[in-house]
Amino acid sequence: MIDPSYGVVDYDTYKDATEEMYSGLEMINFIKDTIMVRVIDENTAYAVFKGSAKGEAKNGTKMGINDFYASMVSEKVDVQWKIAHTHESFKQEMMMPSTSDSTTVE
Repeated sequence: MIDPSYGVVDYDTYKDATEEMYSGLEMINFIKDTIMVRVIDENTAYAVFKGSAKGEAKNGTKMGINDFYASMVSEKVDVQWKIAHTHESFKQEMMMPSTSDSTTVE
């Protein structure tokens, strides 16, 4: 059973938890290079993703994410697969909007 103390028990909860981050984006495009899925047993599986992304915030800031890595552990609950845990790692590059002054982000 998925432990609710971890915070994510279903897709809607996960979506709500990430809404703040995604609400500031005008667009984002994920490109997956590699996807690996492994079944551990009849009720547990994990997936690992590698890829890149390009996006733009609503304020015009452009961003690039090179070599992002993500993993998901899933558990079967009442014949449905549920996400039990996720993790993402990436190096983000940001470019200031063209209307900005000479301020840099480090």
